[in-house]
Amino acid sequence: MTRQRAMKGVFGVALAGVIVASAAAQSGEHKPRPLLVGVVDLGTVFMRYERSAEIAHEIARERTTLDARANDQKVRIEELRKEADGAPKGTAAWREKTGELKLAQKALEAMQAESEAIVNQRFEALTLQVIDEIDASVHAYAKANNFDLLLKTTTKGWGETRLPERVYRAQVSTLVAYDPSLDVTEAVIRSLNDPENVKGKGFH
Repeated sequence: MTRQRAMKGVFGVALAGVIVASAAAQSGEHKPRPLLVGVVDLGTVFMRYERSAEIAHEIARERTTLDARANDQKVRIEELRKEADGAPKGTAAWREKTGELKLAQKALEAMQAESEAIVNQRFEALTLQVIDEIDASVHAYAKANNFDLLLKTTTKGWGETRLPERVYRAQVSTLVAYDPSLDVTEAVIRSLNDPENVKGKGFH
């Protein structure tokens, strides 16, 4: 065997080894998995999140307290009205009671406006807190279940019957159609309503 042939033989063996090694390496590589995508209906989640119901109870309790103060003022107004009606018109007593009545009525209006503002602010604060909890839970669910992407829809669960609300909901929804098998709404709701997940949480 000539030296040239020997070199060709060695080169051929080496090349074959490289090809085999390359093929083995390629076969051992992990193919990228497909993206794991899910869909969450946030409208349904919000409506069925147990702590959402707590908002209504909390606001009802606070409104009852505020209404009691207004009712006391209404009783006082009726007393002043009777006293004004019982005094002869044009007299000092009539003018005094009429003035007190007007002041009491103005005070009631201010009281009712203040109560409405307090209730609205409280409702907004509690609702934002619940939304934050839902957002955190959705992120935790996605991480725990290795989702690459969770998309939101808000086409269900809000119960709008008037056209403006229906139109608005359609405009803000990010999804028009999707495979129902991607829907993980029920799983997110179960996670949210798990007592271990809400333990220690409260409205402040």
